[in-house]
Amino acid sequence: MTVEDFCELHEIEQEELVFNEGVFLGNFVEAEAISDVYQLFNFYVSFSYILATHERAIIKAFTNPSQLPMLDDIDISGLI
Repeated sequence: MTVEDFCELHEIEQEELVFNEGVFLGNFVEAEAISDVYQLFNFYVSFSYILATHERAIIKAFTNPSQLPMLDDIDISGLI
């Protein structure tokens, strides 16, 4: 599956795929949100939640870890 294929899935399908086949890398807090980061196949997915309400705000999929600088704080050496 490519990141493009993933982005075409319905939100529920994205969530199920990440939770069933993704590898949790860690999470970080930024402003008023917390993001959980996963590796899925050859790309990354982050789920961002609003801290006050715990509602999901954004699902972001990307291939370049530099798109999420906070990955510098997460040890992914065992996955590469």
